[in-house]
Amino acid sequence: MTKAMRKLADKHALIFWILCVLIFVVGYKFISVGLLGSTPYEYDVAFFKLSLALLAILMMKTLYQGQFCFHFRKDNFLKALILQWPALLFVLANLLSPGSLSENAIVPETLVMVLVANMITGFYEEVIMRGMLLGHMMEHWKNDDRKILKSVLTTSILFGLVHLGNLVQAGLISTLFQVCYATIFGLIFAVAYLRTKNLWACVLIHGLVDVSGEMYTIYYVPGAEIPSFAGVGLLMILLCTVICLIVALFEFRKKKRTEILELWRDDMTCSAA
Repeated sequence: MTKAMRKLADKHALIFWILCVLIFVVGYKFISVGLLGSTPYEYDVAFFKLSLALLAILMMKTLYQGQFCFHFRKDNFLKALILQWPALLFVLANLLSPGSLSENAIVPETLVMVLVANMITGFYEEVIMRGMLLGHMMEHWKNDDRKILKSVLTTSILFGLVHLGNLVQAGLISTLFQVCYATIFGLIFAVAYLRTKNLWACVLIHGLVDVSGEMYTIYYVPGAEIPSFAGVGLLMILLCTVICLIVALFEFRKKKRTEILELWRDDMTCSAA
């Protein structure tokens, strides 16, 4: 089984990537909504995501005999944080939105749930999208002059498209809008990961983005009706999205692509600085 999966990953990478998305992302959506959504425990889905992320790490380490590197390291952590500053603008806008500012008492249980669940989501999505898929694409296309462009666009578009699963919880327009800005946010996460080889910073910022988007819930008991003023306004989301796109295009200019190629000489190993 391991040999067959390794051959698939090396020789038929497109099929391998599709299977990974189906298993680790689409599969999660079906199980979380169809099975875990019916349980009385708020943390079931979060820890299921954590299990899938750890399974993805184990799978890639097994397939490549410990040589596949997710780049969980401390080097360049601050640089990676700075490169994601447009996402931090989104976090700030969320925290300053009317829904996140309330005179009501914070519900401790809900606050803990929001922090834990969304930080785990950041870890899960970055492990799958940047750590596993983007890293593998950079290796698979290592002899292609366009490997950075192809790898970044593919993973960012996939990252956006998997949000189509939110159709079961949100309307069509809202979901399509989320797909669009998630795709562009994926570019920013890719910038930070490729220019620093530091996945922890991407996990942290991704988690903070998700946490800030649900801060309005910390004033309300779980199960209570959520007010309609949740989240930042459409204009603020659009502004942050445009800024993300401009910054991503600037960070992927020719000079920076050359730096990325130098950093990723030994794509799948942890030996490169």
